[in-house]
Amino acid sequence: MPSTFSLYLGRLIDATLCVTLRSSTLKYGQEGANHREVGTPRGAAGAALAQGADVCVSNKGDLKVSEGTSSCQADPDSQAVAVNESDAVAFDDSRTTAVNNSTAVAIDDSEATAVNDSFAFARGDCAATAQNSEQAFCP
Repeated sequence: MPSTFSLYLGRLIDATLCVTLRSSTLKYGQEGANHREVGTPRGAAGAALAQGADVCVSNKGDLKVSEGTSSCQADPDSQAVAVNESDAVAFDDSRTTAVNNSTAVAIDDSEATAVNDSFAFARGDCAATAQNSEQAFCP
């Protein structure tokens, strides 16, 4: 059974990130039918935390959660989430999500998502998504 802290943090992640994964495109701030599924990056972070796993959440320059080996960093305008031995970095009004031994980096109003041994890099008002050992760069 998850602890009260885990349930609170899951709600915090839901409230602050509102991430949904649709058609391989990460969309922030959008509610939808699947926004709570474990298959989405935000859902994976909440589920991993509830199970006592490896999670890092940085929101608007504040490190909210750092449990395990995952690392994350975000400036005051950005959000970064890393789950299960992953790394996420976001600067200059950007958002990143990295899940399952992946790395995501976003700079300058961009979004990067990396899942399952992948790497995603986005900069300059761009979005990059990598899955299943892929690498994605934008531009």
